Amino acid sequence: MSANTYGKIAVVAVLALAGLIIGAQFVDSLQNAPNVKFFRAPTISETELPVDFSSIITVTARNNDEQTFSNVDARISVVNGANWEEHLEFPQITRLADGLEPGKTTKTADIPITARKLSGTETPFVVKLEILVDGQKTDEKTFDLTIK
Repeated sequence: MSANTYGKIAVVAVLALAGLIIGAQFVDSLQNAPNVKFFRAPTISETELPVDFSSIITVTARNNDEQTFSNVDARISVVNGANWEEHLEFPQITRLADGLEPGKTTKTADIPITARKLSGTETPFVVKLEILVDGQKTDEKTFDLTIK
């Protein structure tokens, strides 16, 4: 084999090893995530909204871990839908608890999403709700939402 072939084999081996290390770190970070999950499934009051009306996402989180966590938040984002900033209005981060002890639940938060603009006959979106503990995602749920 030529030196060029050995070089290519070495590059592939280094890339494969790097992929294994990064993959192992990712799995480890998931295993070490706080065990704070939705308490009951979060709900959305309306999935079809006229302009200037609001839907309410209701969320509560529970600490299933053995330690106390601070900064438990709900984060809403739009994962599917063009120019959502023109069409929807909502708080992106809502504080659920400043401190959450083991076995305890947060207060129930009602987060409004208001339809501000319609494009065409209807404007569809997919909205994602996440639980964050000290900025780390621990649970998520998506909802379909359409402005009519």
